[in-house]
Amino acid sequence: MGNVPYCEKGGLFLDKILKKLDICIEVIGCVAFALMIVFTMGNVLSDWTIGKRFAQLDEIVQSFFVWVTYVGMGVLYKNGEQMHVDFLVNLLPEKLRKVNDVFVDLFTLGISCIMFYQSWLLAAKSMNKTTAVMRIPYTLIDFALVIGFFTLALYIVMRLIWMVRNGGKENG
Repeated sequence: MGNVPYCEKGGLFLDKILKKLDICIEVIGCVAFALMIVFTMGNVLSDWTIGKRFAQLDEIVQSFFVWVTYVGMGVLYKNGEQMHVDFLVNLLPEKLRKVNDVFVDLFTLGISCIMFYQSWLLAAKSMNKTTAVMRIPYTLIDFALVIGFFTLALYIVMRLIWMVRNGGKENG
């Protein structure tokens, strides 16, 4: 599986929106990852120096971990870096590999759409719930799932459109 291309070359309006979305998603993921590392290191250093860990920092790190995981899911798919077992697929002839890729993409798209809907409901239901220590609204944490499954579904649709327009040829 290759990279997910933009719909067309030539600067279509949709391409500009998708490129800006890409930048936003990657910035969110990078900032969450950097902050997760900083807060983890702060907690480790405080444990080494004063012998005390802070539950507040652990809770913040867990929240950022959720964001990194789910936002990263779409980014990995877009870049063709998702983990998959391909030793059986490599045994298939080229045409069957393409059929398998489309089947897997459609199946993953279906699961992503279901999970997007369910994560939206989860985020809506958790508006009044907060974390135990920092009182962070769970909606802020759960919204990572909404963004992650939305971007994954979007990138799958983009890839399928590309494959249909280009006769099944992969990009990248």
